[in-house]
Amino acid sequence: MKRALATVVALAAFAIASRALAHEIGLSRGEWSIAGAEVEGKLVFARRDVAFAVPTLDADRDGAISPTELDAARPALSRAFAARMSVRGDGALCPVALVEAALVEEDGLRLTLDARCPAPPRSVECDVEFFASLPFGHRHLARAAGAPEALLSRAHPRFAFAAPPPAAGVPSPIAPTPRAPGLFAMGVEHILTGYDHLAFLLGLLLAWPRAKALVLAVTAFTVGHTLSLACATLGLWIPNARLVEPAIAASIAWVAVENLRARTAGRWHLTLPFGLVHGFGFAGALRALALPVRQLPSALALFNAGVEAGQLAALLAAGPALYVARRRGWLGDRATRALNVALALLGAGWFFARVIG
Repeated sequence: MKRALATVVALAAFAIASRALAHEIGLSRGEWSIAGAEVEGKLVFARRDVAFAVPTLDADRDGAISPTELDAARPALSRAFAARMSVRGDGALCPVALVEAALVEEDGLRLTLDARCPAPPRSVECDVEFFASLPFGHRHLARAAGAPEALLSRAHPRFAFAAPPPAAGVPSPIAPTPRAPGLFAMGVEHILTGYDHLAFLLGLLLAWPRAKALVLAVTAFTVGHTLSLACATLGLWIPNARLVEPAIAASIAWVAVENLRARTAGRWHLTLPFGLVHGFGFAGALRALALPVRQLPSALALFNAGVEAGQLAALLAAGPALYVARRRGWLGDRATRALNVALALLGAGWFFARVIG
């Protein structure tokens, strides 16, 4: 029975690993404005996400998108994004068209959408329906002057905003700095849905270290990923994601194997460099927004605060639960060993899937 259970655990680990091929959760941003009867949206995506929605975008399969390929893919881009946006002005349908597709800095791609309403609207409601074409878990940060930011997803694809009053004059072409709730929420959500990061934290908890040792390990991990997140987001050094993603998976397997070997002393020496690796993974999410350079410091601080809050929430939820389970005998040495074996297999599965993916 125990062997059968171990086999099921191993198969489940590889099954999960085969599906979770990326640490990064897709993020995009959109800035919306109203001018007369026209509603304009400037949407910026990571190029890899657009290529996921429109496979023909990278026609020569070289991993890069050229201006020629972008021009050739305009009809497909229109079907994938403009046709999957529903805009209503004061309740009346406003047909949406793709007016521009352009490559922008930081590996971004900007789509400019234009919706023409029957009359100048006082309020606009948008339904974002293109999430089904993007990688699962994609989030979209929508902004408009005078309206709160909206963090959209498949479950929450709708947002609304009002036209600025006539006395407001012509809006500034400079995008507003992202507000705290949106980017902070992105950081929290990114960590709580980053399954490989949560798996790494679980590995630290399964070592059953003393409270002081756990605090030191988590602090070192936090310092590491904060430094690398800042380094990559500010453009100081950006390692290739094809190296970072397998390294994150390898860190999970490594911690689990160390647990099996009962080598938990001085764990902070291990979590500091692994924190650096995970931070580069976090940076991919923030860089996917392709924010202007002047907005990066504040955006970095807000996003990192959200990551830290999410990490703390995960530790406070899992730590006491594991402690109670162990004290009451629900989680003995054999069960702990089985969990570490499963965690090692999970990390190994992610590693090989990302190397060959």
